[in-house]
Amino acid sequence: EQAVDLLIEAGSVRQAAKAAERHAPELLESGRVQTIERWVERFRAENAPVPNLTLALVTSLRNRGDLSGAEKLLREVEQAISPSSNRVLRARFEINRGYLMWQVGKFEKALEAADRVDRIFASRGDRHFQGLGMNIRALALAYGKSEFAKAEQSASKAVELLSRAGNEFYQWAALNDLMLIQDAQGNALEANRTRERALSLARKIGAPLPLAVALGNRAMGAHQEGEFELALELGREALKQARQAASPLREAISLLRQADVFNDIGLALQAAELYGEALSILTRLDNV
Repeated sequence: EQAVDLLIEAGSVRQAAKAAERHAPELLESGRVQTIERWVERFRAENAPVPNLTLALVTSLRNRGDLSGAEKLLREVEQAISPSSNRVLRARFEINRGYLMWQVGKFEKALEAADRVDRIFASRGDRHFQGLGMNIRALALAYGKSEFAKAEQSASKAVELLSRAGNEFYQWAALNDLMLIQDAQGNALEANRTRERALSLARKIGAPLPLAVALGNRAMGAHQEGEFELALELGREALKQARQAASPLREAISLLRQADVFNDIGLALQAAELYGEALSILTRLDNV
C-alpha cells in the first residue's frame, strides 16, 4: 500500500496503477475499502485506467447497499473492456454485473451474466470464477424463479468449487448464500450447519464485513431457536462489525434483526426505536 502511494507521489503513475491493479483483490478481501476508494479517485484524476481496482470498489459498494453507485462505476468499466481484454478482467466484470442484476431484481440478466462467465472459461476452466458464476445462478434460481431445490444444488457446487480454488473470502460468501437458500426451504438442520461453517470461516478471515454478516446470521438462528439473550448479544456484535465495515445495508439489517427480538420478548419501545433507525438508513439507501 505504501509503495503505491510513494510511486504516485514520485510521478510514476503507470507503475503505481499496475501495482494497485495486482493488489485489488486482496485489498477488497481484507476490508481496506478506504484505500480502494482513495486510489480509484487518484488514478481517475491522473487519467490512469484501473479497471480491476474499480471493480473491487463496485463489489464494495454492492456489499454496502449503494447499488446506484455500483451501477455507475460498472458502466465506466464496461467502456474500458473489449473482447480482446484478458479473461480475468472480463470475468470479474461479468461477476459484478451478475450480482448487481440479482440485487436489483433483474434475474434473467443475472443468469445471462453467469452464462457469459461459463463461455469465457469454456476452453480452460477456472474454479474461482466458475464457482462465482454458479453462485449467481443459484441466487437467480432461488429468488427469481423460486426453484429452491435447483438453487441449493448450484449453491453447494459453488461452495465446492470455491473451496477447491482456495479462496476463503468467496467461499464464505457462497456458504452464506447456501445457508439462506436452505433456510428458505425449512431445512433448519442443514442451514444451522452451514451457518456455523460460515461463521468459523468469517472469524478466520477477520475482516469486518464477513463478521457482520456471519454474526448476524448466527443471531438470526439463535432467535429462531428461542435463545433471545444470545441473539441480542450476537446482534450487537454484528452491528459493531457492520459499522466498522462502513456498510449501511448491514447496519440496517442488524438493527432490524435486533428489533425483531425485542418485539418478540415484549419490549415494544426498544423495538420501535431500532425499527425507526433501520428505516432511516434504508430510506437513504433507496432500498425500501
